[in-house]
Amino acid sequence: MWLKNLPNLIPTDIVKPKIYGYYKRGKNIGKPIYGNNYLKFSEDRGHVRSVTYKGIAEAMANQWGL
Repeated sequence: MWLKNLPNLIPTDIVKPKIYGYYKRGKNIGKPIYGNNYLKFSEDRGHVRSVTYKGIAEAMANQWGL
């Protein structure tokens, strides 16, 4: 996403992220697992990861729109 010459977004509605679980092994042991990290490998994983969250899209439209 090209953000050159745009002002920084101002937080409007801060939402707590949904935690899907906690890592049980490896270097991240005990840390929470959020949405994109919980996705299994599949054909549409790239599409799901590339979707812009609704709240961010609304903030961009409200603050940078005409």
